[in-house]
Amino acid sequence: MSQKKEKADKNLTKNSAPKAEKAIKKKPFEVPQSILNQLNECTGYGYILICTDEKGDPQVYDDFDSEIAARGMYNWACGYIAYMNSEMNGGANGSDEMMD
Repeated sequence: MSQKKEKADKNLTKNSAPKAEKAIKKKPFEVPQSILNQLNECTGYGYILICTDEKGDPQVYDDFDSEIAARGMYNWACGYIAYMNSEMNGGANGSDEMMD
């Protein structure tokens, strides 16, 4: 093997697969504003969207046309959560808090 070819082979091996020096930080997922805008267009007075991010942490998005609509929706959601909490606890009275 010639010295040039040997040197080229070493460079090829050395440079052919660069290693990632730093891990790329991934941005946390958020529901795109375009989807939230479409959701708002499809509702009468507003919405509450509850989902989880990639870590399992809850994310809440909401948008309402008025404070009255917001209060009404949150009041209904609290009742729904209490009902579901009761159902999940085997029909208990639902007075236990769902979260700390």
